[in-house]
Amino acid sequence: MVFINRSAPAPDVLRLDGVNKRDEHIRDYEAEKDLFKDNSKNGLRFKFDPNIYGDSSVKGNLERIQNYKCCFCESKYKHVSAGDIEHFRPKAAFKQGKNHPLTRPGYFWLAYEWHNLLLSCEVCNRRNKKNFFPLKNLIRRCEKLEDDIDKEEPYFIDPSKIDPELHITFHQETPEHKTFEGAQTIKFLELNREELNEIRRSKLDLLLSLEKAYIITKDTIWENELKENFFNHLREIIHNNGEFHLMVKTNFNKYIQHL
Repeated sequence: MVFINRSAPAPDVLRLDGVNKRDEHIRDYEAEKDLFKDNSKNGLRFKFDPNIYGDSSVKGNLERIQNYKCCFCESKYKHVSAGDIEHFRPKAAFKQGKNHPLTRPGYFWLAYEWHNLLLSCEVCNRRNKKNFFPLKNLIRRCEKLEDDIDKEEPYFIDPSKIDPELHITFHQETPEHKTFEGAQTIKFLELNREELNEIRRSKLDLLLSLEKAYIITKDTIWENELKENFFNHLREIIHNNGEFHLMVKTNFNKYIQHL
């Protein structure tokens, strides 16, 4: 994970259509609160509009600020999928843990909120995060628009609000936690899954081979050329927020100030 700078303003579709749809959901909920809380097949369900939160202007803005990477695993997924609009706080329902029941409704009033939307690869979103949104203190869970979500203490790291580097580091290609939040984020999102480690390992191996070539040619006529080749690869990732930025930064931190 890497910090996502969400300084861009919310797209118009969220500020206009999204606000109108949010207010409609709130009115519906206030009128039939008990039925919306009913987890059985008889319960009411919100009819969310994916054409609003999934509008091309929303997705396009998220792609740009995330540099076309998954907000969680930092993979460049476009060659295999279109990516999912991820609701950091689940819109329809949530679970405190894997052995906990699904609770309805979710954070329905945040379904079209810019600060709650991210772009994720399908594996992180559909297979791992799903409806999970555990909190440290359950009595602080918000249930309506007026509640202050900043008082919640989620286990998950929101990369658009908190720098993941404060919570997660790497040992070679494998993520390791610095904090409890980092441990829970790695665990629930399976950021150490083997197929992901394998992709990161291939990126790391290339950089290590370039570093080795530079080191063994020090004080030779090839030193400058191989050093620049190695540094150019690092610059591409570090300066341009490339794929697996945090892993690369962690493993080659001693070179960062020289790039």
